[in-house]
Amino acid sequence: MRYKRRYRQRRKPLDTKPVAARLRQVRRHFGYSQDEMAAVLGITKDTYGKNERGYHLPSTESLAAIYDKLGINIEWLLFNRDAMSWKEPGNRQGVHEDIPGELPFFAEATEMVDLMKRIPFLRHAVLGFFQRFKIENERLIRRFLEKEAETGATG
Repeated sequence: MRYKRRYRQRRKPLDTKPVAARLRQVRRHFGYSQDEMAAVLGITKDTYGKNERGYHLPSTESLAAIYDKLGINIEWLLFNRDAMSWKEPGNRQGVHEDIPGELPFFAEATEMVDLMKRIPFLRHAVLGFFQRFKIENERLIRRFLEKEAETGATG
């Protein structure tokens, strides 16, 4: 118990205010109230309000809905990179033209794979995170795979 308390005290808190401001910008861009935005994302108004006030980041499912239903660039929302929408012209930063699919393959992913080849600990950490992600987000993954199968798209 003490270990956890000390660990939490040492962690630097994530600044969620810029993400909250961009989330508010998205809502206003579409002309939604907080109630309507929460309904689009499939979450409660209280949860959405906490996201927009910066109390915590949107969940993985909410981020997927923001991308899938609204066409918002998650790189922009979380890190203020590129344009707000994937569909905006000129939003090609970090894209590898030779890789097919809707989502661009960012230079950071290439760097990560290269470092994973060199640093075994990083490889195990990333694969461990990936396994946890698959377990915790099974419904989300299934939904994307079903949608892909319906449209006949491949990634």
